[in-house]
Amino acid sequence: GYSERPSLQGGDPATQARMLAQAAKALGVERPIIVGHSLGAAVSMAWGLAHPNEITGIVSVSGAVMPFSPKPLLVETTGINELLVGYYFDYLQRTALKGGIERFISRVFNPQTIPDGYIDYIGAPLSLKPTSVAANKQDIVILNTSLRRQAPDYVRLQMPVEIISGTEDFIINPESQPIALAKRLENARLTLLEGVGHMAHHVAPDETISAVDRIAATV
Repeated sequence: GYSERPSLQGGDPATQARMLAQAAKALGVERPIIVGHSLGAAVSMAWGLAHPNEITGIVSVSGAVMPFSPKPLLVETTGINELLVGYYFDYLQRTALKGGIERFISRVFNPQTIPDGYIDYIGAPLSLKPTSVAANKQDIVILNTSLRRQAPDYVRLQMPVEIISGTEDFIINPESQPIALAKRLENARLTLLEGVGHMAHHVAPDETISAVDRIAATV
């Protein structure tokens, strides 16, 4: 939660993917399997598009990978989207400062419960830093525009892509996100987890591990 943004507009998935690819190369990582959760899945897909011959495969977990709707176009171009996201994050910050972090994380895990010690372990208060709030606002504001730009290119991906999502995810709609993504990819495997919410990797870790293992077995 302390790293600097690369620029004022540095939150789009393609930029984040470029930074991560550079970091992986600097660490000597070769042909990694990229696992991304939620917005991180959009970054994983952008990484695959930019460096298709340098990664082994992708695992999208509860991923925001497809444009949410054609309707927000007017909202985005008029700036209303940024205003609405700003109000929402201001509301989250106010409620979190009053002890609402646990309530919000409970919604994310719903219908499952938060694992013991999870909030302390992840350092949840870091998300309330003004710079973190501003960065999260920016990421959400530009996400749909970025997904509309990159989603048409998914058909180019030839590496294996594992798609895992819960049927009770209140953030990611199964039909318009994981199922729609699977239909676009030649080498996709879709796993829908009945009754699972947004935190599928915590609720069903064995499914995520198995997805990684299946991709590793293709090498």
